[in-house]
Amino acid sequence: MEEKNIFKVFANSVLVIKKTRWRTFFRFFIFVGFIGIFSMFAFHLQAADTTSSLEEVGAQVALESSIGVIIARIIRIILSVLGIVTVCLIIYGGYLYLTAHGDTKRTALANQIFKNSAIGLVIILSSYSIASFILSKLLEATTTSSITSSQGAYTNEPLSSALGSGILETHYPARNALDIPRNTNIIVTFKVPIDPTSFIEGYSEDQPEGNGLNTKSVFIYETLKGKESALSSEEVAVIIDETGTTVVFDPLPLLGNSQTDTNYTVLLTSQIQTADGESAFTGSQADGYAWTFEVSTEVDLTPPQITSVIPKPSSSPYDRNIIIQVNFNEAIDPISSTGTYDLSNGKTFTHLEIVQGDENITGTFSISNNYKTIEFITKDACGKDPCGETIYCLPSLANIQAFVHAAQVGADVPQAILYGNGYNGVVDVAGNSLDGNGDGKAQGKADDEIQGNDDYTWSFSTSNTINLTVPKIIQISPTLFEGDVDLDKQVELMFSTQMRSSTLNSENIKLVPDHDQSLWYNISQELLSDEDQTNFWTNASISHALFWESTDEMLYYYYPVITQAVESAYQICLYPSNGPVQSEAMPCGDSTAPYCCNGKSSITPCSTKSGTTLP
Repeated sequence: MEEKNIFKVFANSVLVIKKTRWRTFFRFFIFVGFIGIFSMFAFHLQAADTTSSLEEVGAQVALESSIGVIIARIIRIILSVLGIVTVCLIIYGGYLYLTAHGDTKRTALANQIFKNSAIGLVIILSSYSIASFILSKLLEATTTSSITSSQGAYTNEPLSSALGSGILETHYPARNALDIPRNTNIIVTFKVPIDPTSFIEGYSEDQPEGNGLNTKSVFIYETLKGKESALSSEEVAVIIDETGTTVVFDPLPLLGNSQTDTNYTVLLTSQIQTADGESAFTGSQADGYAWTFEVSTEVDLTPPQITSVIPKPSSSPYDRNIIIQVNFNEAIDPISSTGTYDLSNGKTFTHLEIVQGDENITGTFSISNNYKTIEFITKDACGKDPCGETIYCLPSLANIQAFVHAAQVGADVPQAILYGNGYNGVVDVAGNSLDGNGDGKAQGKADDEIQGNDDYTWSFSTSNTINLTVPKIIQISPTLFEGDVDLDKQVELMFSTQMRSSTLNSENIKLVPDHDQSLWYNISQELLSDEDQTNFWTNASISHALFWESTDEMLYYYYPVITQAVESAYQICLYPSNGPVQSEAMPCGDSTAPYCCNGKSSITPCSTKSGTTLP
């Protein structure tokens, strides 16, 4: 009897399902699809908001503390929570509907939940859109046009275009860099000398070393904690290099923590002035510059190494106008590695030395290539290049020795000993002394507590001739007129010979958009050679803000520009310009038409598609 009753209940259930299954399943799938679309929509909004905040947080944290923005954000959070509750109600209504088994009360209740939830969902989505619109307008109202501008769906990264396109040459860590050690220094290089009082609190000519950070001009802070948590003046030591263009910030406490990665923001404000007393950031860049990077949980205890030198040791002499170049495997502290040796002017920098016999050769060491390359140029003028610029030469028919000195280390190997605001040898940006012999250990100087000596030395000889060979560009990427280029693709160009690193900068290599885009860009380079290391090339790369994506209605063009001011390792400029061509029958490089425009010789400077004359 019990089995019959069970069968009867089962049969009735089947009958109900048969009568309603198509209508039920149809409605159920509509609701499931609706939920899925809403979920994806909500996720898209959240993802877009997260991406935007990562890019803009460095520039906008201060703005987001305003009461209007805070209220709008709270409203948006509440609406997001209500959206989740609505989805749960729809799922519950679906459950009631599917399990009603003909119960009219449960079916009516389910229908009522569906109806109310749909109405609520429309209200929530509308309210979310309104709140988001108000929030964006509040942020826009508290910034100037240099923060954001758009053309359709295309926007500019806020507070970024001063890099490359403006007064900033480079900085360390790089934009959006990851895995930065906790004991790193922060370095910024400008294209012109900067007023020291903009960076050093209490600076005066009587006390040029200064004290701490000028917290009105520079903010260094954990991104999520906001500008109010910025390091204080006493927590950051500041020193400026000999040229007045490079500033090194040394945070005294370790950045981040040992448990989780930490995102940091550096904000350079409009308070910064040049050495001439003018505002450093002007025009569309007047609000300053900001960038973020991520600090890892680790401390850097790996000493830097030298990867290559120019000229390399050889039994054959080099033409005497060759520069001396040292390339490292990581960023080097510029204060420890740059300076001038010139006894006539009282300058005695000897962390690196170029020696003939028993005497140091007068000249200057400079840093470039995002702090990975040091170069030495003498003071002995010996000619002119094709652009009319002075060539400087090493002594002729001479045997020359080059030294890169390690810094003295103490008990905390490989950390170098800090004397005042500097070191007595070359260190990396984390203060690790040079590993000159490449054994993975820092042994410092011969006279410190650690046994050994990590100085790097080599020798070469010079001829009595001057090399006047003009460099060429032998390869470019993207190629001429290439389309469908990835939006984040680096622009690359290869030179026919080894180049003078300090001339491959954002003044001599530019990336120009043919539309109103605030485009940041940065130049890096790498010295390449064949297996025998007899032939060398320099490859330059341009990293940049995302390109704008072309559409059927609008094509966006970008113009890499290599000016004639770039020089070979023999200090010879790119004149006449010579590079990849549209036709081998029409090569670039004719002195009567010294410009090379999209692979064609020209007697006039190149121009964009819209007619703008390029640098």
